[in-house]
Amino acid sequence: MRPLALDLFCGAGGATKGLQRAGFYVVGVDIKPQPRYCGDLFVRGDALRPPMDLGRFDFVWASPVCKRYTDGARARMAKGAKYPDQIPAVREMLRLHPLWAIENVMKAPSAWRCNISNWRQHDQREQHGAEGHGQGGDGTA
Repeated sequence: MRPLALDLFCGAGGATKGLQRAGFYVVGVDIKPQPRYCGDLFVRGDALRPPMDLGRFDFVWASPVCKRYTDGARARMAKGAKYPDQIPAVREMLRLHPLWAIENVMKAPSAWRCNISNWRQHDQREQHGAEGHGQGGDGTA
């Protein structure tokens, strides 16, 4: 049984493809329809409020909206443009999960932390018990 990964803000699945190549079964979540999603299962939903239990996943990858931290954003925001800062909300959502990563542009605030202390315990408890990945059709197998 392959380990189970969740790709939040997945788009068409750029990160998903890398996770698949690393051996994961990947469930992607995005607010927009993704007819060309390359992963194993796509779930349309709000990645800030995923429609599944994060604890079921061995690894969670998140790529929140990055426009706020691009080179031209400061000038556009000075003229009234509004760009969400989703990174703090994503960090809070993932803080208790044993293994996760947030990817964003270079100027986005980063927190170089690695939390894998519960990985072994999580792995032994779950024993990859999400048999039939994706059988439910809604990411809840």
